[in-house]
Amino acid sequence: MRCTAIYKNGIVNPDVVISNDNFSSLEWANVKLVNDSPTSTRVSSSNITTWKPPPENFTKINSDGAWDPMTKNGGTGTILRDHSGHFLAGGSYFNTYNPAIESEAMALIQGCFLAARLNKLNVICECDCKDLVEFVNNQDCGESWRLNPFLEDLLRFKSLFSNFTCTWTPREANRSADAAAKLAKQRLLSQEWMNYPPASLVSTLRCDVQPCPQTE
Repeated sequence: MRCTAIYKNGIVNPDVVISNDNFSSLEWANVKLVNDSPTSTRVSSSNITTWKPPPENFTKINSDGAWDPMTKNGGTGTILRDHSGHFLAGGSYFNTYNPAIESEAMALIQGCFLAARLNKLNVICECDCKDLVEFVNNQDCGESWRLNPFLEDLLRFKSLFSNFTCTWTPREANRSADAAAKLAKQRLLSQEWMNYPPASLVSTLRCDVQPCPQTE
């Protein structure tokens, strides 16, 4: 914003500056909450479906897509965590993919791309789209020909990893990826995070490893 004012003779809106500053302060204050939470405090409940950590030396990739039929705005979200439940990386990407399964496929590709960048070669991919999981595992899109380019990208990534598994997970266990996807849809922008998540996802990530009360 400062560069816009100096180099482009733009006008800085003070309300926007204050809003951005407040948001940055909130991010800084909360950014370490998830990784600093002890894993020994995890609770399990047979009545609540929660995210489960991968085996040691594996990285779990959760991905999801979100799309608004009214605005045509969409988003994809991906979250990478290790066997301790620690946040490794994530992304929230704005897009206009339609139908929804294309957004789901793109989210999975973005998660694999992040894992490859971090040199995480043992991955377990989870998403709540059963059709996509079936396509990946069968290596065939059937009549869904529009997914062929996405499937080709996924299979290329699969060949790069030492271990690659793609499984379906209930929506309740995929909340963090869903929240990241909705974040992009609402903000109309793309973001990536390394090591620490944004403040807006902290509570959702904590609920993944420590069940939270159900809300309406």
